Amino acid sequence: MSTWDGFQWVAGDQSAKLALDARNGLYIPRSTDTTPGASGAWKRMWEGPVLPEWFGALGDNATNDTAAFEAAFAVGFPVQMGPKIYRVKDVAVPANATLRGIRGKSWLYRASGATHILNVNGGSKIVLEDFG
Repeated sequence: MSTWDGFQWVAGDQSAKLALDARNGLYIPRSTDTTPGASGAWKRMWEGPVLPEWFGALGDNATNDTAAFEAAFAVGFPVQMGPKIYRVKDVAVPANATLRGIRGKSWLYRASGATHILNVNGGSKIVLEDFG
């Protein structure tokens, strides 16, 4: 079993998992695969929530981090924000999602042109933890 900087090689077709993880936060395909993940992929080994930074968020109070948050929610785990200021625009939040912050240190602000910060799909329930 091969490991690399917190990732473990998983042999076999991982293309379906990579399709859900379009920004490669949890799975990284072999660069030589014609279909990403067809021969296997590097899988992030962790326990707990996912971090938006794994999906490309910067949290620098300038960059629009919407795509990173949507990708983090798409993999189906709670999302844990760091002690940063994230700019987002109408983030599509799936049903029963959880977004965790660090009280007094994690901030979500509307990016330029945003109508909302979060757009909860179908009015479904989400959980917001440790904000305030």
